[in-house]
Amino acid sequence: EPEAKKKSFLDKATTRDFIEAGIEPEFIGRVPVRCALEALTAEDLLYIMTNSEGSVLRQLEEDFKGYGITMNTTTKALEEIAARSEKENTGARGIVTVLENTLREFKFELPSLPITSFTIDNATVCNPREMLEDI
Repeated sequence: EPEAKKKSFLDKATTRDFIEAGIEPEFIGRVPVRCALEALTAEDLLYIMTNSEGSVLRQLEEDFKGYGITMNTTTKALEEIAARSEKENTGARGIVTVLENTLREFKFELPSLPITSFTIDNATVCNPREMLEDI
């Protein structure tokens, strides 16, 4: 299994386990609440991207709307963004990285072009520069 996908036993660790592992008891005593987290899956990231009120995707749509440009996304593109975000292994921040890599040039170029809408499809996510040249 990939490192990020391995099941963690950290949620079962006790204070004594940390001390026996060599962490100073005084330090452990200063961290009264500990929790273990699991990596987000592509499905989790897709849900966050499409359903959270202040998602980066919605912010980008609003940014383009400010220039009179409607940004649409296909289901396949959203799935590809989520899959690439999962590979970043940085949680929901991976969405920001993937969207920024995909749309960086679009944010600078499109406002000066006479277009009113564009669609992010799977090809756009895979090769944004080529898709921008086709607009």
